[in-house]
Amino acid sequence: MAPLDSPSPSLSDTKREDMEVKGPAEIKMFCKDFVEDAEFMFVLATAACMLVIVSLVHFLMALSANYAHIRGHDKFIQLQDLQVRGAEWEDDFGGGGDPSFNLRLLKSR
Repeated sequence: MAPLDSPSPSLSDTKREDMEVKGPAEIKMFCKDFVEDAEFMFVLATAACMLVIVSLVHFLMALSANYAHIRGHDKFIQLQDLQVRGAEWEDDFGGGGDPSFNLRLLKSR
């Protein structure tokens, strides 16, 4: 690995005078023409980051809604199963009596 004080391989072939900004024309071109575009790129990058954050929040909301839907569906199936078993118990035992007793019978089954 090259030492830190040595120039990078891509800059080793570049002359120092090619890297310097000299004269008013070059200073104007470097500062005004190139830096003005950087401000627009900064605003564009900030807007893109905000869009990514909003998209991730939307994704997490959809993921949690799907999880809740799946979990709720399982609970709904269990409730339907209890209702069907309750109807079977009512048919078997005459359908009367304390509802909590019927639930205890269902849980013990």
